[in-house]
Amino acid sequence: MIGRRSLLGIVCLVLATTAVPTAMVSSVAVGAPAQRDGLIAFSVGYQLPPNDDDLAIPSDIWTVRPDGTGRRRLTHVPEGRTAAMPSWSPSGGSLVYQSNVAGTYGLWRINAGGEGNVALLSEPGYDDLTPSWSPDGRTIAFSRCDRRVGFITSCALALVDADGSNLRVVLDGKRLHLRPIFSPDGRSIAFQSDRAGLLSAIWLIGRDGHGLRRLTSAATEASWPDFTPDGRRVVYSTHCCLPHSDLESVPVTGGPATPLTHASGLQNDAFGSVSPSGRSLLFSSDERHPGCCTNDLVVQGPDGRQHRVVDAASDVVFADWGSAPLGSRAGDGAELPATSERARSIAAAPVAPTAAAAQGGDPAPSAGGGRLLYTDASVGQVFAADPVSGRRVQLTHVDRNHAATEPDTSPDGRSIVFSVVAFDDAPSRTWIMNADGSGAHPLAADPDGLNQLTPVFTPDGRRIVYARCGEVCAIWSMDRTGRARRPITPFRSSPTEEAVDFAPSVSPDGTQVAFSRYNWRGIAVQVWVADIGGGHERPLTPASLEGAQPAWSPQSGRLAFTAGIIHFGSTIWMVDRDGTSLQRRTSTPYPHNDFVPTWSPDGTRIGFESDRRYGDFCCVDAFSMRTDGTSQRRVPVNSSVVSGLDWGTAPPPGRAELSASAATALAPSAQTSPRTSHIADQPGSRPHRCDLGRRAGPTAATRRASWTASCLDSAFRLNGR
Repeated sequence: MIGRRSLLGIVCLVLATTAVPTAMVSSVAVGAPAQRDGLIAFSVGYQLPPNDDDLAIPSDIWTVRPDGTGRRRLTHVPEGRTAAMPSWSPSGGSLVYQSNVAGTYGLWRINAGGEGNVALLSEPGYDDLTPSWSPDGRTIAFSRCDRRVGFITSCALALVDADGSNLRVVLDGKRLHLRPIFSPDGRSIAFQSDRAGLLSAIWLIGRDGHGLRRLTSAATEASWPDFTPDGRRVVYSTHCCLPHSDLESVPVTGGPATPLTHASGLQNDAFGSVSPSGRSLLFSSDERHPGCCTNDLVVQGPDGRQHRVVDAASDVVFADWGSAPLGSRAGDGAELPATSERARSIAAAPVAPTAAAAQGGDPAPSAGGGRLLYTDASVGQVFAADPVSGRRVQLTHVDRNHAATEPDTSPDGRSIVFSVVAFDDAPSRTWIMNADGSGAHPLAADPDGLNQLTPVFTPDGRRIVYARCGEVCAIWSMDRTGRARRPITPFRSSPTEEAVDFAPSVSPDGTQVAFSRYNWRGIAVQVWVADIGGGHERPLTPASLEGAQPAWSPQSGRLAFTAGIIHFGSTIWMVDRDGTSLQRRTSTPYPHNDFVPTWSPDGTRIGFESDRRYGDFCCVDAFSMRTDGTSQRRVPVNSSVVSGLDWGTAPPPGRAELSASAATALAPSAQTSPRTSHIADQPGSRPHRCDLGRRAGPTAATRRASWTASCLDSAFRLNGR
């Protein structure tokens, strides 16, 4: 669910356990060479990109005997630093791990007894993460994550010699390639990735960078691979970003998966490591700890019996099982970090206030027709602006505890519908007002207390289509009074069949609704279409494009949409209503982004948002272009934090009145004042740092989506379990 961390698409939740039949365990060990099961190394904390908050969780490297005795702390990093993700060398004599002791995250090596701690690799502008050894001990595979813009934008698959020299990249591609691990023969590497528009899958590639192929299905949402010692199978975690993860294995040649664990309810077993002998399985489990942030480290034997090696550790426990000698049962007596429920606060950088008063009066319509509506995220108010001159006027006057977002103009130009989001836990509501900002009032409250987001009018102006959000979002419609609600798409919230439907757009003939569908069967996001009355749902864009935020042309069957919305480098594309004639319309240099397309009323131009002018991704401008992508120019709207852009019909001369059917009691008048900062969790100044969300709902992450519409959630990732 949205509110849960993940990797821009990938990272899994904290975990669970139950017994599993003996036959399932033995399938891991078939043909396994006889090797010694030695010490287990582990760290605590989530420690996976792209969230800086996850990487910074305090941690050290520990070792423990497989029976749970002899726990020993190997590293002693300074306060505020971390050491995590240990991987044993083939001989068991040393460990490689990731640490930010030197500033940026780099690779370090330490002997099995805690001596000889040395830095191997660290370079400003990069985080080197999730290392693992080659079988011959000469090479280390790891994720080289690019943070040259100030935060992680992608993670390449890289190799380095065991002494930290001879760095080379095996696979790039501006995606998140994580947890690379060598096959026992050293010829190939398994890793998890959000390639091809998937939330997460296990891929194989030759160590020379050739022979890339996907091993797991999209719907499996697989992550965190580990080879069996015989090299015939790969063990992985399922449902990376949903509740109820389990461990499975699959042949490296492909074929049906074999379940290895059966976590109960919505609990999780994940992050598996096969013992050197191939007879046992080590994994993290939250089976005994419903809620957040506490796990056990569990060993499951060949008979399916389980025992806890580490009890009630804080956060996820990442572990690797090596062949180092077991040593004393006494350990060093050091205590693990205390378990606690983590409360995160993601504060956006302050933004200079923008005057919240009309600048020069109501903007006159331009030659292209219509006017732009948008939210200025620095003050949380809706403004109208001329699409040529940028001259603007403030329309909403919500108080400092709310924000007006996602405006949409009625076809006749007389009314505006928008969302009002609260900075506390109150549900978001749909409001309606006259085109000049007068008469603003909420529509009928949702009896289920769900959020109402991204509202748009139908072409006849009689109904409003919107995203209705709880644990997930579905597309609904209602009349202009907020009554006569009808579902267009159903709520899908089972652990394995979750979908988040968001940001609808209605076809000009009023028969179909296009929308963004997130997380359906392992696909990160696609543009989908459904009939206005519900049914006949089908994807319109390929999964690999990561399409979202569709906008229907007012005169044709063409749609504009944002491609690459999950990652950096998003651009504006067009597609016919039957899914053909895909065409790219903008090409802003990576890692900058164009998003939120909106058509002019006469269908001759497309407006959109872009951060292309800001090297630090601080801000978002309004742009417009011809429908063929030419004549791109910035609209000077006197705001550098534009959100929820809408190009609507200009109101008729004189005061624009609501129809009698929309007349309801007005809300009390609210104070108008500029804000000097954003809501705590909305990324107005960094629209693509929303950690791509995956699960939309009534959480802060969902409200964040309504702010920029460039990201749906994630959090995936504010850990909102």
